[in-house]
Formats: sequence, C-alpha cells, structure tokens
Amino acid sequence: MFTRSGFTLIELMVVIAIILILSTIAILVYTSPNIKTLAKKARAKEELHMIQIAVEAYHTDLKRYPPEINWMDELLGKGVLIYNTKEVSYISKIPKDPFSPDDYYNYSLSNGVYYIWSVGPDRENDNHSDDDIVKSNR
Repeated sequence: MFTRSGFTLIELMVVIAIILILSTIAILVYTSPNIKTLAKKARAKEELHMIQIAVEAYHTDLKRYPPEINWMDELLGKGVLIYNTKEVSYISKIPKDPFSPDDYYNYSLSNGVYYIWSVGPDRENDNHSDDDIVKSNR
C-alpha cells in the first residue's frame, strides 16, 4: 500500500495564513504609538483649521482679531454684539488639544498677527517648536 508523507496544500495554506495573521498583529502592536500620534496630529490640524476659520470670521465682522485674554469667549459669542443687536457665535465649542487633553489650544496675538497652536507630541509648550502644530495669519 502507498503511504503519503508530507503536508497537503490546504495544510500549508492554513499555516501560512496563521503566520500572516500573527505577523500583522505584531506589526500593529509595534507601530500603534506612531499611528496614534499621526491620528492626533491630523485631528489637531483639522481643529486648528476650524478655529482659524472662526478667528477670520470674527475679524471680518469686527475688523480686529480676538484679544488673547478672552479669545475663547469671544469666539463662542459670549458678550460679542454685532451692530448692538445680537450675540454672534463663531464656533460652537472650542476643542481641547489632543496632545494635552486637560488644556485647550494656545492663542497669541501681536501687532495683528495671531498664532493658534497645539503643543504637539512632546507635550511641551515651547513657543512653536518643530513638533508644535501651528496655524497663523502670517
């Protein structure tokens, strides 16, 4: 009688599939911090863009940029009257910085030039360093 030794094609394919699944899991675990950082950067860029649109709309209406001291209240429409008739809200809510979840984005204004920025992945507020994410009218 003839006996077969070795593996069938199906058995080999199952083993290869298991190896691929395990290696995919290992790659995802290894690269997940980078993926999270990239996602946070994308979120910060989008939210900063929304805030920048609100700042520019504020400037269009009032011919000035929001002051540093209460810029969030100004954009949220707390006490901002247009033509002394109605309060205007330029953004429904100010999002928090994804790299500093207990804090909001930063804003500075000097000589008509504003900067809005996220502290970035290093979580250091170090005045627009390379890792900070910045929007400006400059």
